Amino acid sequence: MKDFNIPPLSPESLYQQPVTVGLEAARQHPDACFRLRLNNNETAAELMAHLPYLPLVQELFLEYNDALEEVPASVAQLERLENIHLTASKLHGLAPELEHLSQMALLEVERCPNVNEFPSVVRGWKELRYLSFSGTSLTRLPDWIGKMVELTDLVVIKSKLQVLPDGIADLMYLERLRIYLNDGPLSIPASLGQLTRLQQFDHSPFEVRNGQETRLRAQLPQVAFRRIG
Repeated sequence: MKDFNIPPLSPESLYQQPVTVGLEAARQHPDACFRLRLNNNETAAELMAHLPYLPLVQELFLEYNDALEEVPASVAQLERLENIHLTASKLHGLAPELEHLSQMALLEVERCPNVNEFPSVVRGWKELRYLSFSGTSLTRLPDWIGKMVELTDLVVIKSKLQVLPDGIADLMYLERLRIYLNDGPLSIPASLGQLTRLQQFDHSPFEVRNGQETRLRAQLPQVAFRRIG
């Protein structure tokens, strides 16, 4: 496990660059805490107790935490929150109340094997641009993912994804699609060829059949196809 001990902070160091701090450091410097890290099994109650000291938090890191089963509803009170990173935890999802974080730009879920369903709260995050699942048990993406029209990056790696929905064709600003090292083979809709802004498609050879790749290369000549694994 990583050592996340936070060294003593001075106001000067806080304002020179965005520093990622824990709850206690955030309490000491509430006017300079933009990036918050929860780890070492800190609970939802502890977070709730510190919320008055977190008015400026824009980025949340929840790492190596086995105390939380979901990202707690209290996180919805972080009105400026834009980015959430979930790493190596026993989380299985996000509280429904988080749907109202309409300014969210990034959700990254890594090494959280209990995550087996696409979090429905994301449906309310119309400004989301980066969405990543790596090392989860996710099996499918919802067809309504096409409503997330600002999405530029979609990543699913080392999970259990088997199907890309037709709705993916509505992601008009999608630039990078990284889908590899899943359980494959991957079912790819013909509508994927409509992604005219797509620049990069990473996939595993065993997940995408040669015929599918040939067709996509003809439809999307601007795309860099990269085989991984």
